[in-house]
Amino acid sequence: MKKYRLMCALLLSSTLFMGCGNSETEASSQYLNYTTKTYLQFPFREETIIAAGGRSVEENGHATEIVERFAIDIVAAKDGVTPQEAAKDDINTYSYSGDKSKNESYYVFGKEVVATGKGTIVLTENTVADNVPGVENRQDVEGNHVVIDHGNGEFSLFSHLKHGSVRVQVGDKVKYRDVLGLCGNSGNSSQAHLHYQLQTNKDILKGEGLPAQFNRYIANGEFVQRGEPVSGQIIVPE
Repeated sequence: MKKYRLMCALLLSSTLFMGCGNSETEASSQYLNYTTKTYLQFPFREETIIAAGGRSVEENGHATEIVERFAIDIVAAKDGVTPQEAAKDDINTYSYSGDKSKNESYYVFGKEVVATGKGTIVLTENTVADNVPGVENRQDVEGNHVVIDHGNGEFSLFSHLKHGSVRVQVGDKVKYRDVLGLCGNSGNSSQAHLHYQLQTNKDILKGEGLPAQFNRYIANGEFVQRGEPVSGQIIVPE
């Protein structure tokens, strides 16, 4: 089974992503050679794993949809997981311990999600209940979420946050690594994870996705000055 098909089944992140696996063609984009304007840093302060990321459908089912063309899904794993284990199709077997029907069993659940760059909060939602793992809420597709306007035609979307955890309001000014909320399992999500994407406007299901090039992080033990994380990488922010 291809990795992106597995990620679709386990990390379904929006109605747009519901169709992944039906197409094996990347969405066309005028931004393939785009250089990110905002100085972006990773949305967690702790070690996490890219469950879906990259520009091809083999790596990332999001690539089939224009608004999610460069989106990533992020989970966490138990201590000691190796890059070889993280790169396997069954990475989700490492993402929880104990009862997989409880959100608290997932290592990423409740971790602080931080701003990737400076800007102004333009959208928030904080009232959507977290799902029982394995059951998606397709009515509130992004669940609890935050959108940052970086002021240069780039907007960051953080989806599936924990119910009641969002700490910012529309109009707030933030800088990178300010806490936005906690990672959760709300919206069209089947297990705790963060869905992050950079896009051309604040409207969640409109506009186009933009490449998100993060600065100064460790990927599988190697320092990256600037790059786009891909599926299976263990990421440690600097």
